[in-house]
Order: sequence, then structure tokens, then C-alpha cells
Amino acid sequence: MGPVWAPSPERARGARIAALAARAGCADSLELHRWSVTHPAELWDLVCDDTGMVGDRGDGAALDDAGRWFPTTSLSYAENLLAHAPAPDAPAVIDADEAGGRRTLTWAGLTAAVGAAAAALRADGVEPGDRVAAWMPNVSETIVVALAASAVGAVFTSTSTDFGADAVVERFGQVEPVVLVATDRARYAGVVHPLLERVADVADRLPSVRRVVVVAHDPLQGTGPGLTSWDDWLAPHRGASVDPVRLPFDAPGFVLYSSGTTGPPKCIVHRAAGVLLMHLKEHQYHCDVRAGDRICY
Repeated sequence: MGPVWAPSPERARGARIAALAARAGCADSLELHRWSVTHPAELWDLVCDDTGMVGDRGDGAALDDAGRWFPTTSLSYAENLLAHAPAPDAPAVIDADEAGGRRTLTWAGLTAAVGAAAAALRADGVEPGDRVAAWMPNVSETIVVALAASAVGAVFTSTSTDFGADAVVERFGQVEPVVLVATDRARYAGVVHPLLERVADVADRLPSVRRVVVVAHDPLQGTGPGLTSWDDWLAPHRGASVDPVRLPFDAPGFVLYSSGTTGPPKCIVHRAAGVLLMHLKEHQYHCDVRAGDRICY
């Protein structure tokens, strides 16, 4: 058993919350909680500022008379995630698989890839509010396309590679994606599952899809008719900047799905700004995550 990790004194549990309490004029975290219950608009206004959220705050109240949060605020989820890189050559994503493969994408590399993917989406006519779907495992390319979708103002949706074609169509068919990014195979418990035929089947059954991009593990295999390889899709747009679109606070950013165990799977819409703000709060105050730290997911 390895050594037990202990935080240094300056990173003691609750230090960030104590600092937030002081900014709110509260003596401790208990008083901060009481204050937050009676002053929710002031609390979230303070959290936005304290966590370094990037965007156009506007000049309105954090909560208006109609119950809308940050009605004059506009921001980009992708812009926020790319804004605070500790250094260009620092690792942003470390991608490890069960076969022992390992890839590291630096912050500079991630930003460049997102810029190219965002430009590719724009070249495919993707506009704010359109849906971009990923039938992908947890790999770097999935993160890139999610951030690229956010950068152009599109809504990102994804589903698991262990689903069959019917289950994928049952979910994506509800949101009518215009671009589908998929993998040619998935590995689970030592078994490789080929997916290319299922990708083509899914694409044929989603009439809204204008582009199908395949992240191929075997470049010699090719992709097939009507399918574009990931590298070919990005190649004409290498060097493009991210150019994020800032959208209203209430704009949708992600669509997830219920399990489908009690009927057809239902869409669950998440606002990009709501996801961002909750993650900033949880990572910084609850978990004390800081630049250079690593999170294993």
C-alpha cells in the first residue's frame, strides 16, 4: 500500500470556501451557507467573479424578476475551458487505454485541435443551436469535438460505444444532429468490437446528418463511402483559431439521455453556462482543484 497523501497547510480542506466566506463578509462557512440561502443572487454573482469565469457579464442583476439567472450575461464554455492553461506545453489531456496505450495532448495541442475542428464544423455549415453528435469512447478526440461544438455555438450530444445501432438512433434521432463523429472500433475487457458497419447504418438512419467523421484506429483500413476520416476532416483547417461564439447564459450546451429502462430514452438538456458554473464551484471550492493538478476520470 502506498503512502497516504496529505495536503500541505496552504491547501487545507476548506481554504477556498473560507476565502469566499471572507469576500462575502461572513465569519465562517456556516455563516456563508446561511447567507447564501437568503442571498442566492449575490452568492452566484460572487462565485462567477471569484472562480474567474470568462465572458460578458452585462449590467443586469444576477437574477431578474422573472426568475432568469444572468439574463444579460453571454459566454462560451469552450473559451472558459481553454482560457486558463498553466503553460502551452503543460499536459491538458492524458489519454490511457486498457491495452496500455497512452497519449498526452498539451494545452497548445488541445487549443490547436479545437481550432481546426471548430473551423471544420463551420465549413460544414454548423451554426449556433445545431447539434453535433459523438458515438465515441472517452478519448482525446471526443473532448476536442465537444469543445469545438461549443466554440461554434452548437449543442454537443454523445452516447456510449457499447450501444447497438437501434439504441444510438433512438437517442440521436430525437435531436437531429448535423454532424456525427464516431469510432471504427471499441475495446472493452480485452475484446475489440468493430463498429464501422454500425456507423454507416446509424448514419443512413439519421437523415439530418450532413457529415460523418470516423476516428479510425487502423489508417490502412480506410473509412468507407460517405465517411470522412478524422485527419482528413481536420487537415484543411490546421492553424485555424478557436474564435469562440459567446451565447446567452440560458443557451443549451449539452444533451444527455435517460437510461430508457422505463420507456424510450428521454433527452436531458444542460445549459452550457450552468454546467460550467457548477463545475467551477465544485472543482475549486469542494475539491480545491488548481492549475497543474490532475483529475482521473
